[in-house]
Amino acid sequence: MKMENYLKKVILKKTNQTFEQTLKNLNPKDQQALTSLNTYFYWKDFLNKTFPLDNKVIILLDEATFDLVSSLFNSFSGFYRQGMISLRSSLELTELYVYYFDHPVEFKYFLHDRKKRPLPSELINKGSFLTKKYCLLFVDKNKLKKELHTEIEKTYKELSFYVHGRLGKLQTLNTFPVNFNKRAFSNFLKEWQRIIFLGNTILAVRFYKKINIMDKTKRDRICSEIKKLNILEV
Repeated sequence: MKMENYLKKVILKKTNQTFEQTLKNLNPKDQQALTSLNTYFYWKDFLNKTFPLDNKVIILLDEATFDLVSSLFNSFSGFYRQGMISLRSSLELTELYVYYFDHPVEFKYFLHDRKKRPLPSELINKGSFLTKKYCLLFVDKNKLKKELHTEIEKTYKELSFYVHGRLGKLQTLNTFPVNFNKRAFSNFLKEWQRIIFLGNTILAVRFYKKINIMDKTKRDRICSEIKKLNILEV
């Protein structure tokens, strides 16, 4: 079979069927969970308007949002491992957004490719960023219920198993080509929400003193996502 025919008749046809089957299997709870994506758009709009002089950094948050959308598309189409990989990327880019917001000179180097940028894995694994000490620069001690960095590190490690192909995370052990897998999709959606909860918490910690000027409806939705991890009191 020619590659063009294989892509059309096997891959495209099968992924379209899987996408439709996924849609049909969404329950009201799943549909509500998917609306969590809106919070990233709320943040992008708010931060763009609040810090117009620093709006170039927002490209990283744009990309983090795109990765969340990409992960949905992959998992709806039956590519669950690829969906998980995009989730790790979204977490990395959200963290990089905050890092470069705090380091404008390094961001200029990043824009001109004149200096090696810090790898997200280095920021996470070395424990030098988003630690308790960092968080307390912006948030009162009594508002921080758990160590944010610990939660990020734990989630990042779990998602890295998909990136590096740990045996229990390989999709083709179960099925090939792609098919709808209710258990795999439910597992993905759980992680997808967790990444959004974490992302909202990261942004809320850094911009804690600005949250009160956000539109109340949007702020309330963001806060409802943050509360589900019980890391930050908002």
